[in-house]
Amino acid sequence: MIVCLGLSAVYHLFRCLGKEEEDRLALFDYGGIAILIMGSSYPPIFYPFACQPVFGTRDMFLAIITTSSVIAFASLCNKTLASGRCRAFRGVLFGVLGISAMAPLIYLDNLK
Repeated sequence: MIVCLGLSAVYHLFRCLGKEEEDRLALFDYGGIAILIMGSSYPPIFYPFACQPVFGTRDMFLAIITTSSVIAFASLCNKTLASGRCRAFRGVLFGVLGISAMAPLIYLDNLK
């Protein structure tokens, strides 16, 4: 959480320096969001599965959230996808990232 808020604070403080700097700082701001979603979804995935005999499923969910976070951040490093024209794509990308964080919880609710 500190990383996300720190990167967001840096973005909002220094984005007035210029267009190129703002674009670079926006990348860090979005990267902080991806890190926050990934890091905050590890404990809810790891601990409920600790008492269940489904370690492979737990590892699969951890791999999915890690992979989707890395893909979200890596796609933002692409200049075309990070442009204003692909704003809807970024919204969908972070929506999928949020859904991949919720999928294990839905699975656990159906497991009981």
